[in-house]
Amino acid sequence: MRSWDRYLQQEVQTYFADAVLTDLLTFVTYPGHLCDWVHVWPLLGIPLSETNEKEAIDKGSLHLMGLKPIYDQYRRMLSQFLTDRDRSGRYHMKSEHYTQLALRVSKYLFEPKTPYVVL
Repeated sequence: MRSWDRYLQQEVQTYFADAVLTDLLTFVTYPGHLCDWVHVWPLLGIPLSETNEKEAIDKGSLHLMGLKPIYDQYRRMLSQFLTDRDRSGRYHMKSEHYTQLALRVSKYLFEPKTPYVVL
């Protein structure tokens, strides 16, 4: 096993220990550009009061929040690891991860929202 893979296996443990952080990690495998991570927490249904704790955990590990297009190669490297069963082992992204993420995002999209009023 390569040292990069060993490092990632150690780091992703933190994410897999928390359902919301697992969903954040699942976003990494999205094949298109993720140009604005600022909307991730609302999409996951996380109240503003809980985002600081999640961001602190992320900053102490893989630092996924705030990835800009310039870091797409880093994101692709993480994605390649997470989607390769031989490399990621028990941390392999499975259909259940994508289903959970889709359910969270769908819930956010279809829940009633307070309209924004322009004064």
